[in-house]
Amino acid sequence: MELSAFKIRQLVFEVRYDDAFLLWDCAGRVHAELAKLWPGSKLVQSEANQQLLKSDDAEIMTGIRQAHVAVIEPSTITKFADQIAETLRIWTSAMNVGKFNRVGTRVIYTRKYSSEEASDQAVMDLELIQHPPPPFFNHKVEPYTGEITITWRDDTTQTRFLAKSEHQSIEVPNLEKASEKQKQAAHFLIVDIDRATRGTVDLAKFRVREWLDGVAHLISRDVPKLIAKG
Repeated sequence: MELSAFKIRQLVFEVRYDDAFLLWDCAGRVHAELAKLWPGSKLVQSEANQQLLKSDDAEIMTGIRQAHVAVIEPSTITKFADQIAETLRIWTSAMNVGKFNRVGTRVIYTRKYSSEEASDQAVMDLELIQHPPPPFFNHKVEPYTGEITITWRDDTTQTRFLAKSEHQSIEVPNLEKASEKQKQAAHFLIVDIDRATRGTVDLAKFRVREWLDGVAHLISRDVPKLIAKG
């Protein structure tokens, strides 16, 4: 299986930091600047310790201990690198944040299948887990699905890979009555990669595009090796 068979459902860029109490004083400024930067975004939640803006294709959360941008269905990992970089500048400038306890990026890929059985089998076809042949646990059949998580960790970074099947009920236009919608089952193979720093990250030495370029490079180089048997 090739990574090109998947599309990106969501990309999340997150930073965590020590308590930034200045958010209490600069919430209005942060909201105004982020709303201008992300067209169509509107404030949907405002509390003492966080504010949340949403548009049709993005969510921007600013909190006292962490903040994130979540982009829906970007065509590439770096598609919104410049906007994310400017968002980070707005956060750090307003809240006087100079270092991060964690910088993370999560990329969720999906591939659609025609049936529940097909997407369940797709997980097992990856052959990322070994299991004894039947009978096992008193079952005389092979396992039909699974959720597989693998994590790598060193002194500076951590990367988690997750593969699973997912089944949803989604609304689609009713071809007979255009004004109505009908529910339809949808089945997916999910490949979810979460890469994050470990230890303190100095803002002065951090570049968003360089980080996202690195995440994109590692995913394109190494994920195909994990899903090759699918």
